[in-house]
Amino acid sequence: MKSAITSTIVAGMLLGAFATAEAQVTPAPAPQAPAASATPVTVELDGLSVSLPAGFEEFAKDEKTVESDSGPIRNVTYVSKSAAGEAIIVSFSEFSGPLLNPNQMMTSGKDSLLKGANAKSESEEPRELDGQPGLHLLFSADQPRPLFGRGQYGVQDDRMYQLIYLAGSPDRRISPDAELFFASIDLKEEAEEIPEG
Repeated sequence: MKSAITSTIVAGMLLGAFATAEAQVTPAPAPQAPAASATPVTVELDGLSVSLPAGFEEFAKDEKTVESDSGPIRNVTYVSKSAAGEAIIVSFSEFSGPLLNPNQMMTSGKDSLLKGANAKSESEEPRELDGQPGLHLLFSADQPRPLFGRGQYGVQDDRMYQLIYLAGSPDRRISPDAELFFASIDLKEEAEEIPEG
């Protein structure tokens, strides 16, 4: 039961991250948008690093902690968008201990994303995320406007990651920009304590 409740909480948080980024795929004029880089930039994000393609703005961060039966769940979401109307989402949920059923968590997150976005899965396959258990996904939605996405889920110790590239056409989600982003993902190992002496 705890696993189902935790999966539901995480799925809801991931869906919220997707909705936030989807709204940013067609950006409204902003008085002061963060500066976009003219060249790819590698960014450190709370235990992982990724490369943002040229033309993407700095990440905006949102963080919330949710209480569950199995302890607090820390949910962190980073969103970056480009002037071309594409978006990158990097999010993770951090639990009180290691995840016992990573595949169930990733499947639950993926299913909630598809349902909430009224999207359909075009393909999905097991694919490691930086050497950790993972799930790769291509998806699309027709309403309220055409949207094409590529996602990568992964689990490392007490974290479940969701990384998404959103675009307005199917070829852009497999573009060199998307490839740069997905190839750059680096999950950092926690530093081991070295005994003094």
